[in-house]
Amino acid sequence: SMVDTPTNNYATLNPLATPTASNSYKNGNLSHRGIATHNWSVASIHTTTGKWYWEGLFDTFAIAAGFGLWRVGQSYTGGYLGENMNGVCYFANDGKWYQNAVWTLLATFGATDVISLAFDADAGNLWYGKNGTWFGSGAPESGTNPTVTGLTSRDWAPAVDDAGSSWTVMAFGQAPLHSSATYDSASGGYFRYTPPTGFKALCTANLPSVAIPNPSKQMAVNTRNGTGTDATKTG
Repeated sequence: SMVDTPTNNYATLNPLATPTASNSYKNGNLSHRGIATHNWSVASIHTTTGKWYWEGLFDTFAIAAGFGLWRVGQSYTGGYLGENMNGVCYFANDGKWYQNAVWTLLATFGATDVISLAFDADAGNLWYGKNGTWFGSGAPESGTNPTVTGLTSRDWAPAVDDAGSSWTVMAFGQAPLHSSATYDSASGGYFRYTPPTGFKALCTANLPSVAIPNPSKQMAVNTRNGTGTDATKTG
């Protein structure tokens, strides 16, 4: 069942904010295919604070595909996600994560694998996991052994990079997109693996409260009875 409602919207991939051209979407913009090599897309919700969890998997697997983050609002200057400082991506074909064209080896992954991503936006740390196991003895709950560090003071969004024959799936929690996914009430989403304690699904119900709780104090409507003459309103 779908838990995305008018009062609680989950992240999807956003075709209007995609840095590269030639992308295809399906499954409510949760599945993505790049028409050419290294076409990639970013999520509709991004944040500079909080702890977030999502998963990457496949409808159809192609070797050149990966999951990561993109720095929102930056111009696209690279060929692949992770080619410059504005992107981080863990790729299936060589098992490496990249940022600024510098890589670190994790493990290759394929058609039946599920990639877990846990992002602590306040600390600027990102953990990668494969099939329920975090790399490098990572422990997002305690904030130890993150895969990627230094992602602070920036507005980051989940992102996916894939090539023409791959359909990737971004599981943000609104539906059981994996056959073994279950609903996790603590995070507020459907996932294949239980999110780390304190990490949430990327949806509006989990976002911080608005900065102006009473908008009428900042903006209000003033009515005036017309007199047939010009009037000026100030203040």
